[in-house]
Amino acid sequence: KIAALLLEMQENTADFVKLGELQAEIDLFNDEKDEIEMTLLEAMEELENL
Repeated sequence: KIAALLLEMQENTADFVKLGELQAEIDLFNDEKDEIEMTLLEAMEELENL
């Protein structure tokens, strides 16, 4: 019974690690998205000034 609990704890820990990695990827994606949006806004402003 203790072995089963330990195994479950290990699996839960692995899931948390995966969640952390996914969150890091999402944060990176959002940063890149923000950069693209800023670049687009700047490009649109430059077009308006032509």
